[in-house]
Amino acid sequence: MQELGGDLDRGACLQELVEEYQQQKTAESRWVKSLDKLEMALQSRVYEARHGCNLKEFRDSAEPHLEKIGLDWVNRERIDPA
Repeated sequence: MQELGGDLDRGACLQELVEEYQQQKTAESRWVKSLDKLEMALQSRVYEARHGCNLKEFRDSAEPHLEKIGLDWVNRERIDPA
């Protein structure tokens, strides 16, 4: 990450944010992680509907994070791939 952001004006700030996200010590970093998991769960549903593959393992890994923010219903809803 330092190589990517080292030349940026705000490279140090970016590095701090990445570390905060990875450590999951702040409410904001946990919320962003939950949103990442939400996006992954939704994408897995769309890919399944479009391509007929089984991506349940992605939704299963997202479930604990979705429960924390009250969005665990996402894993139970049918997604229209249109």
